[in-house]
Amino acid sequence: MTVRKGTEAQRHKGTKYKIILILFVGFSLLAQQIHAANSQTGTTTASFLKIETGVRPVSMGGAYVAIADDINAVYWNPAGLIQLSAKEFSLVHTAWLEKINHESLAFAAPAGNKFAYGLHVVYFGTTDIDRRTVTGTSDGKAKVADYYESVSLAWKALDNINLGATFKGLQMTLDNDWGSGYALDVGALQKLPLNVTVGVMVQNLGPKMKAADTSEKLPTNLKAGLAWRTLENKLVLAGDIEVPNDREMKLHAGAEYRFNKLFALRTGYEDVTSPGNCSGFTAGLSINEDYIDEILNVKMQFDYAWMSFGDLGSTHRIGISIKF
Repeated sequence: MTVRKGTEAQRHKGTKYKIILILFVGFSLLAQQIHAANSQTGTTTASFLKIETGVRPVSMGGAYVAIADDINAVYWNPAGLIQLSAKEFSLVHTAWLEKINHESLAFAAPAGNKFAYGLHVVYFGTTDIDRRTVTGTSDGKAKVADYYESVSLAWKALDNINLGATFKGLQMTLDNDWGSGYALDVGALQKLPLNVTVGVMVQNLGPKMKAADTSEKLPTNLKAGLAWRTLENKLVLAGDIEVPNDREMKLHAGAEYRFNKLFALRTGYEDVTSPGNCSGFTAGLSINEDYIDEILNVKMQFDYAWMSFGDLGSTHRIGISIKF
C-alpha cells in the first residue's frame, strides 16, 4: 500500500510538471508572436477591447492577472473564477474621457468543486462626438456604440493550478457603419508557497474583424503577473507585465490594504503614454461587504476608482457587487 500511494503521488507530481511545462512553452510561443507583431503600432481594430473593466483592478493599476479572485476574473483572468465561494453579480459605470461612457454588467458562480462560469456584457459608446466633413466643417453628432458579450469557463486542473477561457462576441457601430467578430481569451493561475500566486493570460485571440470595407487584426494581448498576500491577507501587492501586438510593452503595479470590517484602500500605477503630471497613477477604495452586511443584512460592496491620463484628464469608475 505504501508503494502504491507513493507511485500515485509521483504520477500526480509528474502530471503537474507536464501541465506547467505545456503552459510555459505555449505562452512563451504566443509572447514571441505577439512581440514580433509589436512593430505594427495602430494597425488593430476594436480599440474598445483595450479599455479595462472593473473597479478594483483599475484602482490597483491594472495589476490583477495573478489576483482575479472575484467577479472581475471574467475580464482579467477566467482561471480565477475557481476562487469564487458564492454567486456574484456586479454593475460598473465608467465616466471615460471625452464624455464617453463605459458600462459593464457581469455574473459569475461556482459549479461544483472543479468548475466555475461567468457571463459578461460590456458597452462603450456616446452620441456626443462631432461629425466633420472632408473640409473640416461640423456635420452634427456621430453615434458610437461598441459592445461585446462573453461566456467564461474555469476548471481546477490540479490542486493549485486553474485554467480558464472566455469566448466573446463583438460588435462595433459608427453611425451607419458596423462590424462584427469574435475573440477568445485563455488564462492560467497557479498558487505557490508563501501566499504567492502567478497568472498568465492571452486576450483577444481570433481572426480579423471586418468593419465597413476593411478587415483588421484584433488587439491581441499577453499578460503575466505575480501577487503576494501578507499581513493575514489584509495587504496584497501585485505586478503585471503586458505585451500587446500594436504598441509597446506596459508595466503595472498595485497594492490593496483591507481594514477590518470597514473598507479597503488601493493604489497603483499603469504605464500609459499620456503626457502630463500624475499620468498613469490610480487610486480607489471600497466599503467591504462585511461592514454593509452588518448594516443592511446584504452581502454588498461599493467600489470607486480614479485613474489619471495626465493632460487628457481623468476617468472615474463606480461599481456595486453582490454576493448571494
